[in-house]
Amino acid sequence: MAMEIPRLTVPFDEFPLRIVEKRHAAESTPPAHVHDCKELLYIVEGSGAIAIGENEFPIIRADCIVLRENETHRIIDSPERPIHLYAIYYADTLWTKSEQDAFFPLFDALSPADRVISTSASPFLARTGSLIKDMLFEQANTSGDRPLIAKAYLSELIVGILRHVRAAGDGAGSSGMSPTERKVQTLAEFLSRYCHRRNSIEAMAALVPLGKRQFSRIFYKVTGKNFKEYLNHARIEKAKVTLSTGADIVAACFEAGFEDVSYFYKVFKKETGLTPREYILSAGVRAVKR
Repeated sequence: MAMEIPRLTVPFDEFPLRIVEKRHAAESTPPAHVHDCKELLYIVEGSGAIAIGENEFPIIRADCIVLRENETHRIIDSPERPIHLYAIYYADTLWTKSEQDAFFPLFDALSPADRVISTSASPFLARTGSLIKDMLFEQANTSGDRPLIAKAYLSELIVGILRHVRAAGDGAGSSGMSPTERKVQTLAEFLSRYCHRRNSIEAMAALVPLGKRQFSRIFYKVTGKNFKEYLNHARIEKAKVTLSTGADIVAACFEAGFEDVSYFYKVFKKETGLTPREYILSAGVRAVKR
């Protein structure tokens, strides 16, 4: 006779988000179970595996695991390195219906393999640890804005997961690419999306991980540009969009991630053949703020 899987109820207060810290003992063997809500697990320390339904996946420090509502799962600890984790429980009612429609069809469609993610190797999830700490702070906070702030932190984490999976999926479809090249391609997509941030080649190379010289070689092979050229091109594309709205040239410069207006003018001219002012005139922007 098959053993019935325990269904655990998460005791939410008036706010459907709860974070619980769990430290497994070396001899512990947590049984398979399900929860009555969605769940994210974040591995702080330790290693082992997680069984999701009939599938089993290795897990290590900084991995994030996405679990659906009523999904059977079990943590299997390494005897030498029992797991320390944070479990984030949340209900769909945290979001409006339109927000649910935007998030969860994509989220729920993830395969089990896609739902075990190394945050340390993903630029989209570099803030995972910090976001969880922020959510823990808000959980203990008694101010009236606690729900709004905690929801914003969790939403950022979920968006990061979706963008990571989308980028990884796009890379997986690239024929002939090695796993390392697909990682570099994912980083290139991240640079395009977040070109306004301070993204150094050293920091990007460390995420693969590769040395700077090897990373530069693979980056050029994947994108056809060196790191600086690629980043400048992405920033100019962003600046062009901003300028087309009638924004100030200096504002467009800094919003795109440039820190020097003279250098921005130089790169803009090189990329487009026009100065920012000439571009504004050619685009027919009626009102330019000065």
